Amino acid sequence: MFRFLALVSILTSATAAVATAPLSANPASTQAKSAVPVPKPVPRLVDVGSSTCIPCRVMLGVLEELRAGYPTSLKVEFVNMKDDSGAAERFGVRTIPTQIFYAPDGKELWRHVGVIRAGDIVAKFAELGYRLEPAKKGP
Repeated sequence: MFRFLALVSILTSATAAVATAPLSANPASTQAKSAVPVPKPVPRLVDVGSSTCIPCRVMLGVLEELRAGYPTSLKVEFVNMKDDSGAAERFGVRTIPTQIFYAPDGKELWRHVGVIRAGDIVAKFAELGYRLEPAKKGP
């Protein structure tokens, strides 16, 4: 019984010491928390199309080019109307492919119908006030 009480006393003292210690007493834990990057919201490009239409398939290559070239500064999405029957109504699309440019807060900025080159998409985002940062090249 004495051993049990001694153990409880030691644990209680240790818990009290930890609970009353200031948060800045452990700089390693503070550094670890501040080292975790918080992702910033980025503009988004949604391409509504189909995997079977020729212009839409051209756009798939453009989308991949954008994903590879601007991985941290642009979110790129493809909505395949063949798989998502409600996409046309949800996005208000009548002709495919249609690209919809969104601000980081989700506000629609601009639309384009047809094929558009990656460079023209980047230029349009810049015109809209969003300069996209290209991927960093290796050493």
